[in-house]
Amino acid sequence: MDNTEIKDYTDLMISIKLLKEKKFRQETELKSIFKNFANAHDPISILKGSIKSISSNREIQGDLLKVTINTGVHYLMGKILNRNLPIKDFLSSVMVEKISTTLTNINITGLIAKGIAFINPKKNQ
Repeated sequence: MDNTEIKDYTDLMISIKLLKEKKFRQETELKSIFKNFANAHDPISILKGSIKSISSNREIQGDLLKVTINTGVHYLMGKILNRNLPIKDFLSSVMVEKISTTLTNINITGLIAKGIAFINPKKNQ
């Protein structure tokens, strides 16, 4: 009933009712669009997608295996040499060591490119 002339009270009430229905439909559609947008940009969803990407990439799996073995060896060596660090302190010290070593040994542009590829993996085409 858009662009029609309202002649009396009944026409006005019908027009109001139709506009309220249209408003309700538009609000429902907008809520749905926003919900889909929020789900698509949800950090948990992005993390799950990244983990799925990692699980299928053999090169990254190999790197993770090397890091895990390296960390385990460091931890065992610390225990053998009687360094009584809690796990949390040990892991944080290893992480700082690995990050600093990586930053000094690898060019920064390659590191940034790998970080971007990890955070926002491209879909298989």
